[in-house]
Amino acid sequence: EIPSTVANGDYKAYPTYRLGDGEWEQIRVVYGKREYIALTVSDDEVTISPDSAAPGLYLTGYDCPPTLTCGEPYSIEVTLLSTYTSDREIEIEADLIEAESGFWVDAFGTYNATIKAGEEKTVKLEGTLADDTAPGVYSILLSENMAGEIGIIPGIQVLDASGLDDISGDAAAGSDTRWYDLTGSPVGHEPQTPGIYIKVSGGKAEKVMVK
Repeated sequence: EIPSTVANGDYKAYPTYRLGDGEWEQIRVVYGKREYIALTVSDDEVTISPDSAAPGLYLTGYDCPPTLTCGEPYSIEVTLLSTYTSDREIEIEADLIEAESGFWVDAFGTYNATIKAGEEKTVKLEGTLADDTAPGVYSILLSENMAGEIGIIPGIQVLDASGLDDISGDAAAGSDTRWYDLTGSPVGHEPQTPGIYIKVSGGKAEKVMVK
């Protein structure tokens, strides 16, 4: 029974358990999935929201560079839609995960913002990528402070500093078009083998898919 002192609004109930006379512990679920039950209190009525309709934050768009470099600053903009029925302070957790396996690699950062009920808002994520991040293809998993997944930004290529130096040097010198694989190693010619490559031309680097 919900106490009469609880005001109307959206709430999150976190299930707990204990063994015997032990301490109460929160029930854990698969990483990135929701760990709470969404409740809406309205006068004397309590409604439990199903997963598909649970009030929360949803990723509706993003502006992210195709490549990030170890030890270098980054700036990513994400657009979030709030389906909450009240304004709130939010804490967004961003984690770097392997693109293929989905395994957690590193905490990307934590960001705070204020969002109004029903508002679609753009939030800027800024920081510096860790020096020891291994080159490869990753995704960024966005979550709302243990409340579950907001969305995923896929297909981000991480280069080490030497790979960036090689690419930047070619572009700055105004050389002909150069091709690199996803580790930042030069291919030497326009690739024919299907896959994703980095093309450097006219001072700009871009990802190209060869089919």
